[in-house]
Amino acid sequence: MAWGRKKDKDIDTPSSELPKEYKSMLNIFNKVYNSEEYKDRRKDMNRWLELYEAKLWGKDLDDSESRVQVNYIFSSVEAICPLLTDNRPIWHTKAKEPVFQNLSNLYGKASEYLWDFLEMDDIIHLVVKDCLLFPVGLTETYWDVEADEIGIEVTDPRTFVIAPGYDDLWKAAWCGTKTRKALSWAKMNYPEKYKYIKSDNEKNPDERENKTFMELEDETFIVYKIWMRDDSIVEYMETEQAEYDESGNIVEEEKKVKKYKQKYPNGRTIILTKDIVLSDEDSPFKHGLPPWVAWYDYRVPHSFWGMGEPQQIEYLHKEYNTQLQTAVKWTRLTENPNYTIDTAAGLDEETVKDEFWEGGKMWIVNPTEGDPIKKVEPGIMDRTALELIRILPKAIEETSGLTAPIKGQAAKKERQSATEWSGIMESGYTRTRQKVRNLESSLKRQNYLHISLMQQYYDTPRYFSYKTGDEEGARLDFGLIGNSADVFRQVNKPEQIQLDDGGMEGQDDYNQRIKEDKTYQETERLINEVFGKTDPIHFKFKIEIQTNSTLPMDKQSLANLFLRLAEIQTSPNSIVDAEAVMEQLQVPNREAIQNRKEQEKKRILQARQQQAQVPGKGPKSIPMGGAPPGVPQLVRGE
Repeated sequence: MAWGRKKDKDIDTPSSELPKEYKSMLNIFNKVYNSEEYKDRRKDMNRWLELYEAKLWGKDLDDSESRVQVNYIFSSVEAICPLLTDNRPIWHTKAKEPVFQNLSNLYGKASEYLWDFLEMDDIIHLVVKDCLLFPVGLTETYWDVEADEIGIEVTDPRTFVIAPGYDDLWKAAWCGTKTRKALSWAKMNYPEKYKYIKSDNEKNPDERENKTFMELEDETFIVYKIWMRDDSIVEYMETEQAEYDESGNIVEEEKKVKKYKQKYPNGRTIILTKDIVLSDEDSPFKHGLPPWVAWYDYRVPHSFWGMGEPQQIEYLHKEYNTQLQTAVKWTRLTENPNYTIDTAAGLDEETVKDEFWEGGKMWIVNPTEGDPIKKVEPGIMDRTALELIRILPKAIEETSGLTAPIKGQAAKKERQSATEWSGIMESGYTRTRQKVRNLESSLKRQNYLHISLMQQYYDTPRYFSYKTGDEEGARLDFGLIGNSADVFRQVNKPEQIQLDDGGMEGQDDYNQRIKEDKTYQETERLINEVFGKTDPIHFKFKIEIQTNSTLPMDKQSLANLFLRLAEIQTSPNSIVDAEAVMEQLQVPNREAIQNRKEQEKKRILQARQQQAQVPGKGPKSIPMGGAPPGVPQLVRGE
């Protein structure tokens, strides 16, 4: 028997050893995965990836044929991706109840640190590139036990399956992935079940224990990871305490009562192969949602699957390069034409072929009619092909929305003002703005999962850092975040008031103020009556992304806008202050600059006060209207 990878039918068929419930799961999963719709979609995605990698012509062309191409698929993806990912999003965490808002703000600040810790800029870049190239991009968020921190990975959309009939991933009945893993992965993650896993191309499983890590990497098998909603109900016994009357007599004895609850309140996660169940458990995440977030370039109405850039311009891209290849072929024939040789002239074909382009040769020929060597003219190139080469890029530009201003090219040769250019850029971003809305929607969900897992798993307070600044410039400060009652109590505890003489208010006054503080008293009530001193503090919240915070803008136009706003005076200050201007313009060490300006302002005010105290000193008053000093006033009617 020839050993090798088994046929797909054999790979997908559940083993007879697998329990009936799991066989049914795999059959339903593979029915969707192997449907014509999914097969065609995977075939499309593979083709778009090849086009992105400049494999338009494949291996079918001869070496003599031109492989020239202009890769509009690559340029579209690579032009749009930086526009969507250059600016870091700005988000706010809003608690549903006011007593949790201070804690919510703390989680929001900690999530900014987590963004850097998880290298989310790189993750977002990769998943956005996926959704630009494929119908959807996917990230999976989980709790990494070894790192004791949130983990995130980009999921290949070609491996993903969602229950039919759902257009929202977070509302789907089930979803999951079908991926190929190495036996080394199984040995590290499921050592107790590793020996029961059958790889697709292993010759002798009994020799597995003697294989090296690299040899196990070469042995692969299919792994299914399925998240599903499950309405299974389980019964349990609960003890009801005895009841007493006012005299202390027992009215009702303590008793056991049968009750019912959901078996999988947070959803169910199953990881299995066609031979064995690796794990089946209640989803460990209390948010009760699938661990995946979907990212989109374009949304298709009433469908989970969206649309990427290649889907609309693929055939325009192919046609343009076909015509370009024709033009290059004609140019090659013109520059390196074919020739005919009159054999009656006595010329040797091989001699002419070898020496023709060397020059300085003399050949003896027999007299013949006409030239013994004639050039074969390729003819005039069809102008229709040239016209297609001219107009197809315009069609691709119109379809993709990648106009000249977005690519940084002026629409006309004349010099344009900053205001005019800003207007052109804003109009050019019409298509980009909807992409930004889609990105912000996914960012909301991604940050929601982050903070949900932080609420659940940050049992021990941990440090996070954030940037602040003083007169010495920007620096790092550290805070504590955790789901304990102590952290909840601390963020809602009023700060002691500093007195004018530099001291702090008395302890008695402070204790009285704590008793009168409604937020702090509500905090204590929730800790004592709802959460308890040891239970984790969890609360409902909402993520809000600052609109267009990820939208690219012309930095020069933005600078001009903020500087003009700073000049517009409204009593007593300008519309925007110096800090807002410097923050928007990303001025380095702006905290130090701001501190120096404050110190300078204080010195000026002190100098003016000192001048005002000396008689006859200080600037002369300036008249605020009327006639200049010394000019007699004319009173109307006198």
